[in-house]
Amino acid sequence: MKQIVLLATLLYLALSVANAQTGTSSCLTGITPSVPTFSLASVVGVVADYTLFCTNPSSASPPPVLVNMEFFLNTPVLDTGPWTLTQGPNTYVGTHPVGNAVFIPSVLYDTTQPTLSFELHGVTVNPSLFGPSFVYLEIVSIVGSITPEFSNDPVQTVGRNADAPETSTLLLAVGALAALFSRRRRVSFLFHCLTL
Repeated sequence: MKQIVLLATLLYLALSVANAQTGTSSCLTGITPSVPTFSLASVVGVVADYTLFCTNPSSASPPPVLVNMEFFLNTPVLDTGPWTLTQGPNTYVGTHPVGNAVFIPSVLYDTTQPTLSFELHGVTVNPSLFGPSFVYLEIVSIVGSITPEFSNDPVQTVGRNADAPETSTLLLAVGALAALFSRRRRVSFLFHCLTL
């Protein structure tokens, strides 16, 4: 775990130096806390929080701007709300314009800060609509007078369905049903013989 934190810190510092030299804002995407696994029988599952860790150039920063953020999933988002985006002390409430999106309007993107951290909370899906091992993917779109570059793949895995039952489990279930069925047939046959 310490190695992962150290690697993330080194990557973050390298991105900060690169952004200071190029004069562009850059965001590293991720999730917190980890990828949840949903039961195939669940009708509501909360996906992991989608996160953006952004760095801004150190010189000649433009003034802070408002941007619109839209988060898209590869599945329908349940209309349960509220969806919130946090950035430092700021909290923004999202809307649900289409089946697979959460829209967050007028988000302050403070270019005067060296770093910014955004986190989307409260997105839910219906795992029972999909099969075993289905993977839930999420991506963000940022629209405004500033469009940060992504330092990594903006498509993040935010959840997955459980695997199908193991073959041995299925064989045990089939064997139990066969034993139950054959027992009922024997009892039925015995009862028939006794009544003759």
